[in-house]
Amino acid sequence: MAAVDFYGLKDKRDELLLAPLNFAVVLAPFGTQIPAKLTDETGKFVQLPDGWFSVGEIQKAAGVNMAPEMSVTGPEGYGSKGRRRDLVESETFSIEFTAQETRLKTLDLAMDLDVSTFNATDKELRFDKRRALKLPEYSALFIGLDGEQGQELYPYFLYPKVTNTQRASLSLTDTNIIEYSVKLDYKETPGQAPWSFGLAGPGLPAFSAELAEANAGF
Repeated sequence: MAAVDFYGLKDKRDELLLAPLNFAVVLAPFGTQIPAKLTDETGKFVQLPDGWFSVGEIQKAAGVNMAPEMSVTGPEGYGSKGRRRDLVESETFSIEFTAQETRLKTLDLAMDLDVSTFNATDKELRFDKRRALKLPEYSALFIGLDGEQGQELYPYFLYPKVTNTQRASLSLTDTNIIEYSVKLDYKETPGQAPWSFGLAGPGLPAFSAELAEANAGF
């Protein structure tokens, strides 16, 4: 092993810092085809299958909050400090964001409103809350944007199956727009990972080179 100084040992790499400077939230009813890839060989986005829709711009202050939660149990031995074996009792994952744009799909998603009666020529619109017996299920893509023009990098999170488990709490004032808070919880899908993290975009080769070099160790 070659000798290195402290900074060589630390191996700081600013090139590996990822920042979601912009964000796209894209959903589809569960069962919609999930794209095998988001980008083509040039790093540009491919057309998503029918059924996927965007919620538009989301609230900056709230951002996107992805929160894992795990409950661990296990046997404790007389005389042993702590558990002798860790057993996962339950594992959950929730995603929260606040949509700002009043879109039909968002009204359906956040408030469980039946928007099937929409008619663009009507002089009045009224959407009724469903008397739902089953929580709606979706597939979800959260796509960030980082990098300079022409070298964009898209860190993304894919959730094959999530359930909307919390209705929007509306705060109505004369100093803000109507916004729609959404909380999604992942659900298990047989034969699939609960969620996936990916990187794409024309800036990926340069990032991957740094990633490979950092992964090589000493």
